[in-house]
Amino acid sequence: MTLRASIVQLSSVRMTPMALKMRAEREARWGEAVARKNFPDYEWQRLSFIGRRLKGSPSLLEVGPGRGFLSRMIAKGGRYPRQEVVDITPAPRSIKAKYGPGVVFRQESVTQLADADGAFDTVLCMEVLEHLEDGDFETALAQVRRVCARRLIITLPFAQPLPLPDYHKQRFDADRLERLFPDGRFTLLFKEPVTRWPWVMIEERRAAG
Repeated sequence: MTLRASIVQLSSVRMTPMALKMRAEREARWGEAVARKNFPDYEWQRLSFIGRRLKGSPSLLEVGPGRGFLSRMIAKGGRYPRQEVVDITPAPRSIKAKYGPGVVFRQESVTQLADADGAFDTVLCMEVLEHLEDGDFETALAQVRRVCARRLIITLPFAQPLPLPDYHKQRFDADRLERLFPDGRFTLLFKEPVTRWPWVMIEERRAAG
């Protein structure tokens, strides 16, 4: 089955000014070769592409913010009066430095979100769900849907070759994605070199929006 998806070549995506600034800061600290090896340009282009799709709303929850690069890009843009991040890891030494000004951090599992139903207009969950075992995966997906009032954005690795790496517990091909997200809008984000598997971005509009 072929996934009904839009196609984006990340090499054609223009980086946002914030992404360029943050990349330059890392290069000044670590050197260009090391910085780009640890976080290639296609990563900054991915964050830039998704960041531009976040037009703003009263509230945003980001589940599994990782290094916090996109969190800071969003916070500096000031488009979400209420911005929270949830991660299973402990809080960093400086929440402001890692995630941006005004961002609220909570140490919490995606399988046990404490928020009320529809607590956030926008929920963002990037490269999280593939790390979860069966059972936890289904619970986590139900949780991010539950707390989302209007717009849910999820990204996952698409059609990874087998065997999966040890840190990935779920595989997402076209058939499974269509079953899991029957009303989803799919975009494939292709990296370079093109031999690497792409990401798939899924956007769901919840009942309220």
